[in-house]
Amino acid sequence: MRALLLAGAAVAVLVFSACGSTSSTSSTIAVPHYTTAKEKDNSWGAAKRYEYDIVVDGKPTHAQLDAIASEVVQKAKDEHPLNAVFVFFFEKKSEISAGNGYTLGRAQYAPGGDWGNAASVQTGDYSTMKLTMDYGSATGL
Repeated sequence: MRALLLAGAAVAVLVFSACGSTSSTSSTIAVPHYTTAKEKDNSWGAAKRYEYDIVVDGKPTHAQLDAIASEVVQKAKDEHPLNAVFVFFFEKKSEISAGNGYTLGRAQYAPGGDWGNAASVQTGDYSTMKLTMDYGSATGL
């Protein structure tokens, strides 16, 4: 019986050790500094839709834009129930007022990843939500 308990304890130590080493080797994304330059309530009917214009410092990678989009969406969800979020990324604040669209990329958090489906779910029901990303500028330049 004592040998069985010791063997069980050894297995538990190995399992916990393996879990610890796995989590310590996982990489994290360094999120660059960014500012929310503009927030807009673009609700339509019962669909609560929000847009965010984000200015990102430096030259962010796709993974960094993904991480920023996730942070912005989570903050929006924490502030109020919603149906969809659009996040537009810019290199400079002056590009927002220029009217040429996003310059770094955009993210949609909506049912099935499509802003147009916002009215298809109850506000605050995130079960079918998907975050989709487009990289580069709206003009393709």
